[in-house]
Amino acid sequence: VCVGYPFKKAATCHNLGHSHLVSGAFSDQNFAALRAADVELSIDKADATDLLKQLRNLAPICEGVLKDALCLDAFPSCRVEERTPCMMVCRNLQVCFQEV
Repeated sequence: VCVGYPFKKAATCHNLGHSHLVSGAFSDQNFAALRAADVELSIDKADATDLLKQLRNLAPICEGVLKDALCLDAFPSCRVEERTPCMMVCRNLQVCFQEV
């Protein structure tokens, strides 16, 4: 069962433009909040690393791609066949890491 994106609990990811259907497990607001907290913690940790600073200096898009990857990992699409966003994020993130 697919449900709408948990906009309120996943505000960080929603503000990046994420709005796809997710698993019915996210109808549990506590589960959605936990996954959102994981994303925010990961972003905070990444902000403190030299790697993200290097990525940010390389190109602003690299920072955005990393945040998109964290959001897609925490709030994956409900439909397995919808792999395009994940493939694009992974490909772009690989390019960023190769440049660092």
